[in-house]
Amino acid sequence: MIIVICVVCVAISCKQKELNEKSVLTKENVEIVNSQGLLETNELTFNAGKIKKGTPIKHTFNFKNTGTEPVIIIEKTMSCNCTNLKSSNDTIAPQQNTSLEATIDTKDKDPGYGEATITVKTNGKRKFFLLTINFEIIN
Repeated sequence: MIIVICVVCVAISCKQKELNEKSVLTKENVEIVNSQGLLETNELTFNAGKIKKGTPIKHTFNFKNTGTEPVIIIEKTMSCNCTNLKSSNDTIAPQQNTSLEATIDTKDKDPGYGEATITVKTNGKRKFFLLTINFEIIN
C-alpha cells in the first residue's frame, strides 16, 4: 500500500514539473503554453527630452514576432499610475507586428529628470522586456 502511494506521488510530481516547464500561469490563473515565437523590438529606451509640466508624453514601441509560433503578451506593468498603455494586439502571429503606445501624464510631476518603465511579459522565447521612457520636466 505504501509503495503504491509513493508511486502515485512521484507520478503526480513528475507531471506537475512537466506542466510547469511547458506553461505559465497568468495572474488570473489562466494557463498559457510557452511558445517558440520570438517577439523582437529595436527600441527599449526612448528619450522624450525636455517636456513642459502638464504636457503628456506619448511614444509607441513597435514589436515583431520573428518566431514560428504566435506570441501572447501575458502582462504589462507600468512603474507609476501616471502611465497609460494601449496595445494594438496582445496575440501576435508569426511575422506579424504589434505596438504598445505609452502615454505619461506629467501634470503631477516635479521639475527635473524622470523616467517611467514598462515591463512586458510574454509566453515567447524572450519572456520579459523592460521599456524605459526618460524625460526632463521643465516649468
